[in-house]
Amino acid sequence: MSLNLEEATSAVSQQALELEVLPYELNVISPELNTQTISLSNHRTNAPLQLTERWSIDFSGDTGILKNESGQQIRLQVGQQGSLDGHALWLVDTQFPWLGSLESCSGEQQGAVWNLGYRAYRIGRKNNTRHNEIELNHPTISRAHASIYPDPQAHVLLKAESTSSPVQVNSKPILPSTEIKLQNGDLIQLGELLFRFRQTSKIPQPAYFPTDGSLPSQIGSCEVVGTLGTGAMGIVYEGRDRAGRAVAIKIPFPHLIKDDEFIRRFNREMKLGTELDHPRVTRIYQYQEAGGEAYPYLVMEKIEGESLQSVPLPIPLQQALRWAEQLLEALQYLHEQGVIHRDLKPANLYLTESGIQVADFGIAHFAGTLGARATQTGTILGTPVYLDPAMLRGQSADLRSDLYATGVLLYEWCVGVLPYPADPLQIFRIKLSEDLPPMSDTNPQLPAPLCQFVDKLIHPDPDARFQSADEARLELAILKRSLWGSQ
Repeated sequence: MSLNLEEATSAVSQQALELEVLPYELNVISPELNTQTISLSNHRTNAPLQLTERWSIDFSGDTGILKNESGQQIRLQVGQQGSLDGHALWLVDTQFPWLGSLESCSGEQQGAVWNLGYRAYRIGRKNNTRHNEIELNHPTISRAHASIYPDPQAHVLLKAESTSSPVQVNSKPILPSTEIKLQNGDLIQLGELLFRFRQTSKIPQPAYFPTDGSLPSQIGSCEVVGTLGTGAMGIVYEGRDRAGRAVAIKIPFPHLIKDDEFIRRFNREMKLGTELDHPRVTRIYQYQEAGGEAYPYLVMEKIEGESLQSVPLPIPLQQALRWAEQLLEALQYLHEQGVIHRDLKPANLYLTESGIQVADFGIAHFAGTLGARATQTGTILGTPVYLDPAMLRGQSADLRSDLYATGVLLYEWCVGVLPYPADPLQIFRIKLSEDLPPMSDTNPQLPAPLCQFVDKLIHPDPDARFQSADEARLELAILKRSLWGSQ
């Protein structure tokens, strides 16, 4: 399959390329309150909208600017109303949309819908920059009128916080600091504004997401002892398994387990991880598969180290080549098992006492199963700057795609900056239509053999690159000897 520039950038810009970035939705709400939801790019960049004509949206922080080919522009904040072709538009933060939603029944905000997540939402006039506050600029609304949040049983609770005017639920005043359980269809009055609460279907085992600052006591057969981090895709807890090993327990957010594509990626990571056994590859010890009645999770080896995303650049050449050698060692093992990672980047590489370790096999696949694509036809997955240009030209990823990403990483480690700009669409245009200048042009002081090695790794034509990780490792060993002798 061959993709031209417009088709390729359109296809890639609509995919979840960077899984850490907040997703957004554009809710197109008709006067009759029939809502159509259009998913936008997870990247804050241009994403085409197929409405009555071609529209795009530019993101800057939480602001979106809708544009059409005629030059019309509409600026939207998250939760703010706009209009298009006689319809009302709201840009809604949908990172955790499983609690339910509020829709206005009266007042200036009539028809607006806010999706609610598993974390507490404060409703009132905004008094800080927390993204989970709903701002209502109305004279009868105080700075913090109420909070809405779930309990461990997936009941949705409302707590009145205002002392200037009472919060009412179904026409009954709620005293300050009083907490009540909301039911689907309840009417909530804040000052002069009236809202209806709509609860989504209950999610199984929400106790994995306590809101009172506590931890779930156990997940699977593992004891939970702390939290390692929270991202756009879920929570990673620290725990211990029955053998006493320190483990990391990955729990996806509830709204994701309804997404078929996410389920496929989660299960792929789970199955690949349990079949891999190498000191430079993160191991998965146990799991609960996504897509069944039980809540999914992964119990992984806890990596004792930091991701390369936090390492200051550039780094000394000897260290950079040592990391490259260790990464190629991991890739040689993966490729021998028939596994192509497809998303090598600093966030998925960890620096441990023994060196580099590779993590996150969410979009990896087996080289022997290219016909059974895990993604929809025409989609392209991967982080733009590390993405193989051959994939933009319609070719399938193979082991040389991982070698290309290795070359970009080595370029970044040695030079201190990436060879591409920050904007994904500019990256795609360069990869499709231009050759990168030689690495020596960026920094003439770098050794010529090193520049030639990196240039071969990131050659736009896969046939002109190294054809295996083992071949690249042998060449790297020769390069190191030429630079520093036998040490």
